[in-house]
Amino acid sequence: MDTQSLLASFEAFRARLPAGARIVLSARDFIIVDILLAHDTRLVQRLAILFDVDRDTRSLEVLSALYLRDHDICTNVLGLAETRGELTVWYGDATSVEMARNPVQQAANAALWPYDSWRTRVVLAPMLPNGKLDRDNLSVGDPLRVAPARYPLGRILPRSPRVRS
Repeated sequence: MDTQSLLASFEAFRARLPAGARIVLSARDFIIVDILLAHDTRLVQRLAILFDVDRDTRSLEVLSALYLRDHDICTNVLGLAETRGELTVWYGDATSVEMARNPVQQAANAALWPYDSWRTRVVLAPMLPNGKLDRDNLSVGDPLRVAPARYPLGRILPRSPRVRS
C-alpha cells in the first residue's frame, strides 16, 4: 500500500470514530484506539478493532454509536471484531457484562443500515486488578493477541506527547 492510500485510509478511520477517540496505531489487520473516560480525564480506555479479510469498517460506526448511546458500557470495551455478520465485543468488567449485551446489540442496530443484521456477542476478557487486559490468561488463539503487547489494552494513563523545542 503506498503512502497516499495509507493516509487516506487513516483519515477515513478517524472520521468514523467518536469525537473523544484517537488512533494510537494502525496496521493492516487492526487499529488501536484510545477513548477518553468521562469520569477520569487522566485515563483512557485503550481498545483494539480487529479486521478480517474483507476489512469491514462498520465496526467503527458501532463503536461510535455505543460511545454516544452508553458511554459507561463503551469504557469497558477492550476490542471489537466483525466476522461474517457477527460482531464480537471483548468486555472488561465482570460485574456488568450481562448488562452490556443489550446496549451493544442496540448500538449495532442503530449504526448499521436497515438491511444489515449483525448478531453481537459480548465476551468477558481476563483482566488484571489495575484495569488492563491480562494477556497471560488469553487463550492461545484469541484474536486480541493480534494487538502488540507494547500497547496494553484496558484503562491506561497515556504518555504525554513530547514537546519539541
